Amino acid sequence: MSPIIEQGISFWVGLTLVVVSLASLLQPRNVVQLLRDISEKATSVTLLIGWLSLSFGAFILGFHWRWDGLAMVLTIVGLLSTAKGVLSILAPRAFGAMIAAMASQEEQSLCAQLRISGFVTFLLGALILTGWYQRL
Repeated sequence: MSPIIEQGISFWVGLTLVVVSLASLLQPRNVVQLLRDISEKATSVTLLIGWLSLSFGAFILGFHWRWDGLAMVLTIVGLLSTAKGVLSILAPRAFGAMIAAMASQEEQSLCAQLRISGFVTFLLGALILTGWYQRL
């Protein structure tokens, strides 16, 4: 595999995870509203989420299949995203029900959960960017 392509994918995924996680950390109420909007059209939006997740994961796996050092983290992100996409496409009602159940929680509790997941996602993105930077 071309090191340039692997580095490009690492940068793309790391930056995407960092920026998206900052939305959960800094503007959790907006993310709560997004989840509530999605839950109203759960099945159709779940299919779209599935296609995007499957595309994201398959792209990573197609160009970045590495099981050594920090590069392994990105491969695991690709596997998880692919699995999420497949499950969302094959079982959209079940996946939509999970989103609806999450969106129905009390706003303060959901904001706290989003901040925790945002922090974990931020660390994951930062770890991937660290691996990218070390290979420059």
